[in-house]
Amino acid sequence: MSHLNEHDLHRMSNMINGMKIQHGTKLKQPCEACMAGKFTASASKEPMRRENQKLRKIHSDTWIAPRNQPSQGGAKGFQSYIDDMSRYSELKLFKSGDQILRFTDEFLKKKTIENNDICSVVEM
Repeated sequence: MSHLNEHDLHRMSNMINGMKIQHGTKLKQPCEACMAGKFTASASKEPMRRENQKLRKIHSDTWIAPRNQPSQGGAKGFQSYIDDMSRYSELKLFKSGDQILRFTDEFLKKKTIENNDICSVVEM
């Protein structure tokens, strides 16, 4: 699991109802998980092994538009979902950060029902 960078966390606080970050709050140093991630990163010439079962691993990412540039339909960002085995993907546009958790739940429920299976890992 990971988290957004400090700049994007502050931007999200203006988009999500109930999310409050005190003005002037700054990280003094990178968190322990970020530091550990930087130490373990290494390049490999061999591609990562893909899962051999649908829904065993789902890759997910969130993108937030610059504050003054929503889409023509008013979306402020998108959430993507990619099944590691099949590479099936979906993209959900959101107008509020409050919608992200609901979109994720809906995606997992829909794909679980379609494939009669349970998702094991979601990588964000």
